[in-house]
Amino acid sequence: MGKADGLTGFGDRWERLLRLATVALEVPSGKRGVPPVSGSGFFVAPGVVVTCAHVVAPCLDDLPEEVHGLTTSGGRLRLRASGSAYMRDDRGLDIAFLRTAGDGNLSDLPYVLLSPRIEVGDEVWTYGHPEGRFRGGQPASFKYEGCSRPDIGGGIELMRLRGTPVGPGFSGSAVANRRTGAVCGMLCTSDRAGSAHMLPAHEIIARCADV
Repeated sequence: MGKADGLTGFGDRWERLLRLATVALEVPSGKRGVPPVSGSGFFVAPGVVVTCAHVVAPCLDDLPEEVHGLTTSGGRLRLRASGSAYMRDDRGLDIAFLRTAGDGNLSDLPYVLLSPRIEVGDEVWTYGHPEGRFRGGQPASFKYEGCSRPDIGGGIELMRLRGTPVGPGFSGSAVANRRTGAVCGMLCTSDRAGSAHMLPAHEIIARCADV
């Protein structure tokens, strides 16, 4: 998506690129009569989509072989899940990497620039694929309030956001810092009252060599 420091003032460009890098995800339930799980993800490298682990499966034993993806431009994707790229625990870790499988040329699909740079008070913006009427894509804006820690004994620090209420389907959306134009995290929790949390970008970077 370009250089983090060079995108300020070019909001139309980085917002458009973020939308193009975002993927609507549907995870087959594997059970008759049970609808697929809806979520969001985004390209972080060629052929690699990141999302929340809880979108892909509630636990490793339930991991599907394949996840269906739909890009903002209408392209359909088959995405493979693997146990080695599924990371979830009760201390805040919630990341899964999916890889494209058997699809055509994906060179026209951009991937995001990740940067951990963020300060309390920064305005951030996300674009996801919620369940319901606006499954085709919907934006939301927040302000960064600081870090939260799910486990008093350690674990990952999640970044707390306050702003537009969001619900199911937004999990796995990229969160961009409007000050830098770079993606600073991934939306992972929300309460429909305007409070949400994101996994910081450095946690994604540290767990994928392609990034």
